[in-house]
This record gives sequence, structure tokens and C-alpha cells, in this order.
Amino acid sequence: MNVCGIDPGFSGAIAIIGHSGMIEHYRKMPVLKFKDGKKVHKLIDIATVAAIFAKYEPSHVFLEKAHAMPRQGVVSMFNYGVGYGMILGVCMALEAMMQTHTITPQKWQKFMYANMIGVDELEPKARAMARFYEIWPELMAQNVTHDGIIDAMLIAEMGRRSLGLH
Repeated sequence: MNVCGIDPGFSGAIAIIGHSGMIEHYRKMPVLKFKDGKKVHKLIDIATVAAIFAKYEPSHVFLEKAHAMPRQGVVSMFNYGVGYGMILGVCMALEAMMQTHTITPQKWQKFMYANMIGVDELEPKARAMARFYEIWPELMAQNVTHDGIIDAMLIAEMGRRSLGLH
């Protein structure tokens, strides 16, 4: 049984973890770019997201809920919401194959950062990276530092643990 974690958005990522905790797949969010006159637009590449689901067959998908972020512009928040909706739509269309769970950043972070010692003073990204490398130290040699990948992996691991698969 594979578990998927998704950090939505253009700078997000998708991660798949097996029931034993083995990393099956991770990648930055697939994004399509297209031109409309002089302006370049971006959309989540839903076909690639669906292909990832088809290949790794997650039984559960844990998707971080879209939320308003301070200091974000109206257009960027709208685009973020559109991307979130596209991913959620694919998940709902495949509901017979997998269960979809939406989860707030606060909930998965509280779960994953529980019992961490000496990291309360760290910035959120540094705290996530500390937990990430604690769980998967082998990825330090690969220099995995993309915060979308780190968050997606931690979301998937939270899902795996919450399902009792640890």
C-alpha cells in the first residue's frame, strides 16, 4: 500500500511512500507553461499527476488544504486555489482507487514535529528540513532541499503514520 503526500502549488511537490516507509517516488509539482500573447501562464500538469497515481497506485492521498497566505497577491492566491482545485478534482475522480484526505498545514506539522527537541526556535523551513533529514538521512547526500519536496514527503509520512503503517 502506497501513501501519497501533496504540497499543492507551482512550487509544491508530490511524494509517494510505501507502507514500510520506503520512498517510492518524489518530484516537484509538474507545471505546464503556455503563452497568451506576451504573457506566460502556468497550470498544474494534471495529466502527469494522474500518471503518477496510475503508476504508483496510492491507496491514500494526503493533500495539504489551500489557504490564504499573508503577503500573497490576489492573482497568485487565485492561481494557487485553481491548482489546488485541479489536483483535488483528479483525486475525487479517482476516489474508487484511492481515498483522499485534505489536511491543514498546522495539523500535519503538529503531528510531524511532535517530540522534536531543540527546534522550536527554528524557522518553519529549517524545522521541516531537520525532521526530513532525521527520517531520511540518505537524502542528505542527494542534497534534497526543495521545500515543496520536503513538505510533500512529510505530509506522506504523516499520512502513513496516521494510518498505523509505521
